[in-house]
Amino acid sequence: MQPISTSLARRQDFIKLLILGTLLAFGLNLLVSYVYGAIETASPYWVLIPLALILFPLGYAVSLAISARSGSREIEAMALFNRESREVMEIDRYSFSEDLRRIIVAVTKENPAFQEILSEDLFPTAVSREDNGEANHGRREELNKKEDQGGEYIAIVKTSSEDGGFEMRSSPLLIEAIEFAVLKELSLHLSSYFNDYQGSGDRLIELTREHIPDVLLKNRVLALLTTPIEERPIFRKSGIHKNPPKGTVHSIWSRDGVMFERFDLIVPSGSKLDRPEQGRLELTTKRGVVRITIRCHGFNANLPRGFESLYMRAPHCSVLPLAVDIQVETRLKLIALLTPRGWDYYRWMDSFAEWIVHEAHFPSFLANIGWERALTGFILNLGTARGQQPPKQGGGSSQLAHESSQNSAADTDRPKAEAEPEAKD
Repeated sequence: MQPISTSLARRQDFIKLLILGTLLAFGLNLLVSYVYGAIETASPYWVLIPLALILFPLGYAVSLAISARSGSREIEAMALFNRESREVMEIDRYSFSEDLRRIIVAVTKENPAFQEILSEDLFPTAVSREDNGEANHGRREELNKKEDQGGEYIAIVKTSSEDGGFEMRSSPLLIEAIEFAVLKELSLHLSSYFNDYQGSGDRLIELTREHIPDVLLKNRVLALLTTPIEERPIFRKSGIHKNPPKGTVHSIWSRDGVMFERFDLIVPSGSKLDRPEQGRLELTTKRGVVRITIRCHGFNANLPRGFESLYMRAPHCSVLPLAVDIQVETRLKLIALLTPRGWDYYRWMDSFAEWIVHEAHFPSFLANIGWERALTGFILNLGTARGQQPPKQGGGSSQLAHESSQNSAADTDRPKAEAEPEAKD
């Protein structure tokens, strides 16, 4: 609870309401008086004063309503790859990472060419790799010589593609896989939200694969994983298409990672899904638009200290973390604000952003697992295991003085202990 902030905010709202109400009442009073001749004036422009007093509070109220009809939320996600094997990696309990790995493994198992495409996009080798390797080898030998002479150095260098550095990593196929992961989360959220709306009649519809032909043409991952199992050779070899499970099959996974996902979105009637450009999905309804923008420009993300080795059990240098920015923007139509009923079918537009934050926002994931507290505990336990005892209560200068006095006493006792054998001899 924040009583001070809440009280001040409500006081500010009350003052605004009081001022706007006073202006509106005064303007109406002047206008009525002018119309019935209670106020005599020779200028016809005098009527503009009460009209301005009336239109100002009304315009302010309308502007508040219009400004509140849109909102956006930024999600900081992360995709990880192994620099050596060039395969996707996952983070335990991080839902976005786990889903993304399953998706990429599924498409690369069924179509190995996708793995080559990802490797070429994320690990470019066309930037004079041999020359750059020879230069790095020479620098390594020079640093080894300096280390033999007693010095050890660490250099942080900014390079570009012109000096033989790495190019920016970006992959359209990776963005398509992220789009599929986001659509899957949207489908789960809609199914969970409309679970109790079974008797809605024609107010709800189900968007399936047949309703989004344009999106399928632009997203290879979505087109592959949602293709029926009867049309996929990898499933026909297993014979599962001859005796499929009874009922509507939503998902099928195999041991080697291949999977089938049925595409379905339960949405209000009159809705449609579009993909106007790469990395952008738009779900348009009668009362608003949900726009999802995905950006993955190949920038390296920063993992917390010790996260790779302690949590992922992987060497630091073998993990390639890529920053993924997901923006969820909701915008209502102006005409929809005049509709008083039926908003229960559209409140999922607000809650979907929070759903994605819970599933994909990496800082929230770190907070949920208590990473900072766990790292602090690990450091303290590591110090205890090494025999580093914490100082006693009231340490500081008195503790150091006590230790120095003990050391001096031990030094004075040493000659006596060494002299005793000489006396006996």
